[in-house]
Amino acid sequence: MNLVLASGHGVQGELAPAYKFNNNRPAANIFYRKDISAPITLRGSFLWGLVRADDANVQGVNGNVAPLPAYRQTNVKGNILEAAAAVEYNFFDYRNRKEKIHFTPYVFVGVAGFLARTRTISNAGLEQLEKEGARWA
Repeated sequence: MNLVLASGHGVQGELAPAYKFNNNRPAANIFYRKDISAPITLRGSFLWGLVRADDANVQGVNGNVAPLPAYRQTNVKGNILEAAAAVEYNFFDYRNRKEKIHFTPYVFVGVAGFLARTRTISNAGLEQLEKEGARWA
């Protein structure tokens, strides 16, 4: 089975503590699955997607931008790559079309790699931050 999916990515973390629809970015996934024998299946996938988060989108309790994000004024943009491969062993023949239920327990062993290439930019004046930091030190 070969499958190509187009979808959206969302990010959650310090710059995006809650889900925001406007943080969604495009993503694509390619999935391949091959039955090499009755019980053994090989599968692999590759994922690519864009990510984005911005302090300006973090709402505080009063609906305005929260204090720390308003002070920090940071945003992050980038992309994510992931590659994965696995071998699975199916205990029953779930391909038997005479049966009404196509079910089998299975075990799998796999490996995956993940790469996030992002760029974080702060619009806060670094000189001002350094002066204020030195004042309190």
